[in-house]
Amino acid sequence: MSMFKPHINQMSPYTPPLEGRSQSGCLLLDFNESVVSPPSQVSDALSSFIHSNRLQVYPEYGNLTELIGNYAQVPPGSCLFTNGSDQAIDILMRLVVNPGDNVLLLSPSFAMFEQAAQLEAAQIHEISYNPDFSFPYAEFEKNLGATNIRLAVIVNPNNPTGTPVDSDFIQAMVSRFPDTFFIVDEAYYEFHRETSSSLIAEHRNVAVLRTFSKAFALAALRVGYLLGHSSLITELEKVRGPYDVNMLGAVGAMAALKDPSYVSRYADEVMNQAKPMLIAYLQSKGVDVYAGRANFLLLHSSDPPSTMDSLRQQGILVRRGRKVASSMVRITVGPVSCVEKCIEALEKCL
Repeated sequence: MSMFKPHINQMSPYTPPLEGRSQSGCLLLDFNESVVSPPSQVSDALSSFIHSNRLQVYPEYGNLTELIGNYAQVPPGSCLFTNGSDQAIDILMRLVVNPGDNVLLLSPSFAMFEQAAQLEAAQIHEISYNPDFSFPYAEFEKNLGATNIRLAVIVNPNNPTGTPVDSDFIQAMVSRFPDTFFIVDEAYYEFHRETSSSLIAEHRNVAVLRTFSKAFALAALRVGYLLGHSSLITELEKVRGPYDVNMLGAVGAMAALKDPSYVSRYADEVMNQAKPMLIAYLQSKGVDVYAGRANFLLLHSSDPPSTMDSLRQQGILVRRGRKVASSMVRITVGPVSCVEKCIEALEKCL
């Protein structure tokens, strides 16, 4: 008899193809990270901390919570920083979901939601995005009404499709189903610029998740944060450890938040200049494109593995879509200079 929990023993690990990427010499357009490094205000703060003779000391987080609150325009008591938004997903599932509870997920979407639900032995109800990658509003609402859903996840905009979700719909669902807890993942908020954070003031059944791994260009530091009603934050502090976020991550996040103007400049260039340039090029070649509302897009390919291999040979790493998007290749969009390199490579592949 196995000493491990049966439901975990039957799971498969989430193993994204990360190893060797940074040493490949390729332009990394496969994980929706920032294509450029953070500014010197961040690297200088990290260097200063490393040489401060404090690496042997447990973390002291200073005013990180207040800085997050100022940036997100919510009270500090409604903020909780986490070890990446992955930890926010984990502790929410642990707090809310009991074994056998029904969890509503959409597919394809960020894999950590399914993994976290499986860890809590939840019954997962999965519905698919529409064939055109639009959000299945009617089916989502039908599932909420027909099944005793303990927790539902909305990723806005979604990864890997980039699909936006109407904010009024999210508010309506949170209000109509007070016994269902809603996670609204806004990892790509800086590119989409629409948020459901106003809901947390009056609704205790919703949490908004964000990350420093995308527009803030701090993916290696593993810092995210969660916005929720103050009563939710109080409960989550019982689940999160006292020093789960490493001090380098905290220092980097604080330095970034003291002047986050670099984030908006990067997002503006990506969404208003670089992405339209790439879309126009692909459409001029007769390629079907789903643009979405984040720093990536999907292009249709009759042979995604071949397209990915051809781009790799040209020094570009991209990633294949999953499930309903399996015929698509996802390309991260960086600044204009990055898109110009991408177009040069695509010229030899399309």
